[in-house]
Amino acid sequence: MNDIVSETLKKWRQTSFVWGSDDCLLSLADYLVDCGYDDFGAIFRGTYNDETGAKNHVLNWGGEINLISSTGLQSCSEIERGDIVLTVINSNITGLCTGDNIAFRTERGVVEIGKKYLNIIHAWKVNPCHQ
Repeated sequence: MNDIVSETLKKWRQTSFVWGSDDCLLSLADYLVDCGYDDFGAIFRGTYNDETGAKNHVLNWGGEINLISSTGLQSCSEIERGDIVLTVINSNITGLCTGDNIAFRTERGVVEIGKKYLNIIHAWKVNPCHQ
């Protein structure tokens, strides 16, 4: 399947993870821009260079739920390809639903984990990106 989700995963696999420009949350911000949403990452892109700086920005916005919800995305309970999710793996992490899996951009590369193995804290419907 060649869609925005596939193109996003390809980009994530071909570029390095960099705090402040190409980290997990800013990569999802870029994905949403590709889907036609405003860039929620513009307010802090390039203003930090480590995990602590990223966490501080997210906390200043009241957490991932408030930050991502600021885009106008609606919460959902049925997670489909193209939707964004928030879960906990050591700490909060956001990811992209690829169908049966959730893809996460990490310092070690792209990791996909089956939805059924994750405790999804929150999910958002990304309508323009569904095929």
